[in-house]
Amino acid sequence: MNGIPGLGDGWSYTALRRDRGSVTAEFAAVVPAVLLVLAFGMGAVQVVVQQARLTDAAADGARSLARGDAEGTADGHIRYLVGSAAVSVDRRDDLVCVTVRQGAVGPIAFSGVSISGSGCSLGDSGAGDAQGTAAEQTAADAQGAADARASAHAQSATNAQSAADTEGASR
Repeated sequence: MNGIPGLGDGWSYTALRRDRGSVTAEFAAVVPAVLLVLAFGMGAVQVVVQQARLTDAAADGARSLARGDAEGTADGHIRYLVGSAAVSVDRRDDLVCVTVRQGAVGPIAFSGVSISGSGCSLGDSGAGDAQGTAAEQTAADAQGAADARASAHAQSATNAQSAADTEGASR
């Protein structure tokens, strides 16, 4: 019995020593594949994050333009958020849509993929007029409420006077 206990008679210590290098070779062959899969996974995550940032920047730009800000102001705000990017604006009636396009970052950048995000906002062409009308309406409502209170107070005073006159006449 010249084998190793527990491994059977066909195994010897020298046979195990010869196989020890094959594990290292298999590991060396698998490591690049695992690193490649991790790099693509991280690249995919970076693309998703970049697309979310572009969409947020486009939505901010659309809201800014819908409020009536100048295109230069909105463009500057978008470039502050995402850096250099191509910005396009589409207006249809009161709807303002902004699309922001940028090259991918990270490991995916070598593929030449372009990422874009877009956002739309409904503008109010008469926003200033509506705010003025609302303020005027609030002031009119407050005046109406004050007039109603004064009228109610005068009515209760008249009723009290009538009650006093009626009581005095009945004596």
